[in-house]
This record gives sequence, structure tokens and C-alpha cells, in this order.
Amino acid sequence: MSYYNNVDFVCMDASPLADSLRQEGREWIIGYGKLLHEIAKTNLQTIEYRLDKFSDDLITDPSDLEDLKSVLQVRC
Repeated sequence: MSYYNNVDFVCMDASPLADSLRQEGREWIIGYGKLLHEIAKTNLQTIEYRLDKFSDDLITDPSDLEDLKSVLQVRC
């Protein structure tokens, strides 16, 4: 694609502008990707913590009905 434009007797080269816009777009993509990565990482750590807690709760023997309800997360 040609970034040269002739207007009467003036020849304009818009390739630096196109390169700048392309670079700015790449930086936005990289920044957005990093943000999404951090959000996903935080969510994954939360899920991992909850799974570990559930696993620990399931390993322990409940001593009474209330402990069993707590492990099974029954709301009565």
C-alpha cells in the first residue's frame, strides 16, 4: 500500500504516520493483553484457593451435623 499522496505540486509521505499508528495499536494490544492476563491470574488464584479449601474440608471428618453442613455448604 502506498502512503504517498500528490497534492498539486506537493508530494506527501504518510508512511511515518502509518508506522506510528501501527506501533500505537500494538502497544494498546500488548497493554490490554497484560491487563487481561492479570485479571485471569487473580481469578485463577482465587479458584485455586477455594479448591484447596474445599479439598481440606473434605479430608477432615465432621464431628457433628453442623460441621457436615459446613463442609457440604448446606443452608438450612
